[in-house]
Amino acid sequence: MTGSKVHKKDLAIYGGEKAVPICLPKWPSFSNGAFEAVKSVLKSGKTNYRGGNRGVFFEEEFAKWAETKNAILVSSGTAALHLALEALGIGEGDEVICTPYSFRASWTAISNAGAKVVFADVGDDHMINAQTIEKAITKRTKAVVVVHLYGQVADMAPILALARKCSLKVIEDCAQCLGGSYCARKVGTLGDAGCFSFCQTKHITSGGEGGMVVCRSKKVADNVRSLREHGWVVGSEPRCYGNIAGYNFRLSEMQSAVGLSEFSRLETWNLPRRRKLALKFIEGFKNHPLVKSLPIDDEKRRASFWLVPIVIDVAKLKVSLKHFAQSLQAEGAPLYRVLWPLGEKLPNATSLTSSTIAFWVHPNYSCKIVDATLRAFDKVAKVYMK
Repeated sequence: MTGSKVHKKDLAIYGGEKAVPICLPKWPSFSNGAFEAVKSVLKSGKTNYRGGNRGVFFEEEFAKWAETKNAILVSSGTAALHLALEALGIGEGDEVICTPYSFRASWTAISNAGAKVVFADVGDDHMINAQTIEKAITKRTKAVVVVHLYGQVADMAPILALARKCSLKVIEDCAQCLGGSYCARKVGTLGDAGCFSFCQTKHITSGGEGGMVVCRSKKVADNVRSLREHGWVVGSEPRCYGNIAGYNFRLSEMQSAVGLSEFSRLETWNLPRRRKLALKFIEGFKNHPLVKSLPIDDEKRRASFWLVPIVIDVAKLKVSLKHFAQSLQAEGAPLYRVLWPLGEKLPNATSLTSSTIAFWVHPNYSCKIVDATLRAFDKVAKVYMK
């Protein structure tokens, strides 16, 4: 830490001047193309997935980008997980292993598919791994949902090896990790199915909600398509329906138009900006005495930085992590404190929940925001460190 002594009264939470006086840009931030695309759909009158072509084109573009043959557009990331599980034959009497340390959709989708959730603890990187998964396997275990958290990438090779050994299906929850990669392969394409979210807070949005499922197998992909549309027999025209009930989990053409527009600048603007801002954060935090660990990001496990999580050494604080985080937010820092409910209070998940804060790196943010946030962190730390 550098600079002069800071007193409690200097903190913004107690009336001092903000360290981040910049007005944070709103997210999501849409291109002009998104507005024009929606207008075009509305003028055409073809607003349903079945009536237009935006949704189909979005699927084709996503599959091309992910280097996979099967991408199916759905109404949300939660729907993506639900459909992937059912399409893989997971249901009543089966157990599915998942992390307790994620937004609840990662594990409620398992229950919605009729299976039982079994929680595995996480490692120091915030994610489940082969060792924690193996401890949770029983004779009823049929699958594992691997969540790539915060935009970090789970260590997939040992997980996939364990899955092969135990005949388990692997579903990747990539809601927070669009664009991450493992050994140069896009996340979502390593397991049996990969699920993405286009909710308004994510890397890109398709107008508030949306999701995508990618599948290794055409049979599984067709199962997803059928389940998405009331049990439609895929390929039948005029449409006929099979024995499964299915759901209505389609995305509208207006949403698809927005998603396509934002997806078109993922590689040229969104991800490069996120990486630049995130790496600036990491460089600023790496020698700070209050920071215990930083995100995993290397050639093997390439992060896409939905957020930049840092683990705080709470033993060095004179106040609670909650108050520390609130003080940073009062300074104007773009900070998120982990608020999702734990599925189960396993030791490492519980510890990380009470010691992790994360910083937004939306691509419309500037380097000035990062610099000011780092100063804010230093300012607040000087007051609250023992």
